[in-house]
Amino acid sequence: MKKINRSVYRLGNVTVAPYCYTYIIGLPVFVTVFLTYGHFGMRYFGFLGLIIVFVLTLGIIYFILKKRSKSIVLGFDSQFFYINDNKYCKEEIKGLYCYDYINHKKSIISIQINFYSGEKIEITDTDFGNRYDEVKAGLLTGFLKKALIDFNFKKSGKSTIRALQNLGAYWYGNN
Repeated sequence: MKKINRSVYRLGNVTVAPYCYTYIIGLPVFVTVFLTYGHFGMRYFGFLGLIIVFVLTLGIIYFILKKRSKSIVLGFDSQFFYINDNKYCKEEIKGLYCYDYINHKKSIISIQINFYSGEKIEITDTDFGNRYDEVKAGLLTGFLKKALIDFNFKKSGKSTIRALQNLGAYWYGNN
């Protein structure tokens, strides 16, 4: 049996859905809770109750996102790129958006993998804190370095829209 040499990166607490799903989940929760509070609770609890309801609503959205999050495994070998059990030919990948993990200290996961077919895979962190995690940052730096070598990508631009959304805004691709 031939041993396959594969580089593996395990990312925890991420969603593989597009970032806009956070807004899609949050909007109905906010509308429902605040309409209910405005109808029933405003005359009893006033504005202090409104602040408490706001914090509880953010907690509900955070809980929903945490329940939807999972651990994924990204891997490389000589011909394929793996995301969990799905494998993609390296020639199918057009490029990726992510933070510049090599030159900047960042430990927030925000990676969008773009394919020539138009498909996009968004890998987003569900830990919203801005604290720096040394282990996660090292893992992300190693992933980006390996991706740049294996895919022969170069950093070639920055997306203003993704930067405004606090997502990985640097484009790494062949062009």
